[in-house]
Amino acid sequence: MANICCDDVYFYSDQYPERLQVLWNDLKASIILPSQSPDNCWIGNLFQYKKFSSENLSLRGSVCDMDYDGSSIFLALETCWSPLYEAYQRIANTYGVSFVMRGIEPSCEIYHNTDDEKRYFYDQYIVRIDDTDCITPIGKPLSAFIESDETFISRASILKRFESAGYLAESFSDLTKLLQDNGISIYEFQNPYKE
Repeated sequence: MANICCDDVYFYSDQYPERLQVLWNDLKASIILPSQSPDNCWIGNLFQYKKFSSENLSLRGSVCDMDYDGSSIFLALETCWSPLYEAYQRIANTYGVSFVMRGIEPSCEIYHNTDDEKRYFYDQYIVRIDDTDCITPIGKPLSAFIESDETFISRASILKRFESAGYLAESFSDLTKLLQDNGISIYEFQNPYKE
């Protein structure tokens, strides 16, 4: 597979929980986990099983994990290059449920989050670090304070964490400039699918 995008998806329905049960039953019947074969966990299996249209959809992705808690269905997928937003949208429309998605593909700088209400995905920012062993201004490895790909709910929480590592900045803008010189980037999750 080419560059891997990690998609996390929640399907939910406050008014029609029985529709989630139908979707879950169909997922269990069409997606085999755990599986040694990518063919068994291909998201396209659901489309083939239910015989609904996949025309004009990218289905280049495999389900890595799925769970149903009675109020939502969670899917984790590895997809090719970018999120499979349109495929999830087709699934949601077919079953009459709602969904939110977070897709991350660092090589293409894709940081998408469609959960504008923060129902399942609270984080607003993600930190990417070239070298977690770099030494902070207080003389300790950066990995003692923060991990690469760690997510944060606010700018204030990022400022506080980096301050504890000795990166003193008066504003978020000042911090991002300071960190760029150290191979550290902060990305804000975006919702490019918003109408």
